[in-house]
Amino acid sequence: MNTEQIYAEAVRTGNNATTQKDYMHCVKLLMSIAEHHPRAGYELFVIFKNVFGDIEKACFYLQLSVKLGNPRAEVKLGEYLSQGVYYQRDEATALRLMEPHADSYPYAACAVGCMYIMGEQIPHDHRKGMQYLLKASQMGFAKASLNIALICLGKTEIPPDSAKALDWLVVAADQGSGDACHLALSLYYERGDVKNAYVYAQKGARLGHAQCAQALEILHRELYPKSRGVSLGICQSTENEAEFSYTGQAQYVQDVEERRAAEAEKRARNRDTMVAVAAQAGGGYVDELTGDVFGNDGKIYHTDMDTHFVSSEKGSMLFDDSTKTLYGSDNTYHFDKDMTDMYDSQRKKHTAIIK
Repeated sequence: MNTEQIYAEAVRTGNNATTQKDYMHCVKLLMSIAEHHPRAGYELFVIFKNVFGDIEKACFYLQLSVKLGNPRAEVKLGEYLSQGVYYQRDEATALRLMEPHADSYPYAACAVGCMYIMGEQIPHDHRKGMQYLLKASQMGFAKASLNIALICLGKTEIPPDSAKALDWLVVAADQGSGDACHLALSLYYERGDVKNAYVYAQKGARLGHAQCAQALEILHRELYPKSRGVSLGICQSTENEAEFSYTGQAQYVQDVEERRAAEAEKRARNRDTMVAVAAQAGGGYVDELTGDVFGNDGKIYHTDMDTHFVSSEKGSMLFDDSTKTLYGSDNTYHFDKDMTDMYDSQRKKHTAIIK
């Protein structure tokens, strides 16, 4: 297979992956072409960061993808450098990486605009910064519209303009920003416009914004004093027969508590199972934290959904999702040697930090 065919096969494998074996096969394919295929490096960055939780390897492949000219990788590395995430903060390099892609990536346009207006390491250029923020807003990026509103509220050295700020908060709210809804309802309430404040509290609550959900109950009691109020997502008014639902903090908390209770119940059931499995194995060690049973018969048994067996050429292995650890039949930590060797050989050839 040529490079593009290998990349296509790796992407198909990764998209359909259901086991750790699938991910390992995908990684091996991508590693074999990462030095020549810019998108392969970016895919490896995503897998190592999100699947394996290995930030060092993830950043290595991100930088490799940048060196090969992948726009997505350049924008992502620019994001990390601008915020000082995983790297020392470097706005100048971030600007150089992101600005060429502002027409295609709304996040890049927004980030570049913010750096020009509020950056700490580059000269300020308010006019150019606003152009980039407007560009990102026109592409439907809610954070850009919210940033324009904050600028209009006087969050920079520019004189405040609350009327314009409210207009931009409405735009950002319509684009799906819960924070914009919360600020909009606050401005409307300060003006004495309780009904419009109520509208944006409702919109923000439906987006899952906790403060909007809390404000919704308060505003509802103010507008409809005879109402039964808002309870677990349902608002019923004796003055207004309309009913509506929203995703509020109360429902979120209830869902979390129910999920935790279900997990605790599952682990309690698993404990009996683990003891029984150990008995079948002729005795052994039961790890109640991970759900692993290390039997005296030399085998590792799995009894919890948080972990699963991985089949490899070197025998059965167990991958623990909670700790991102791969265990072999000798009960020691492993990371597939072929993958490690490939990574080490590539790292020796590409050790320069992007500047």
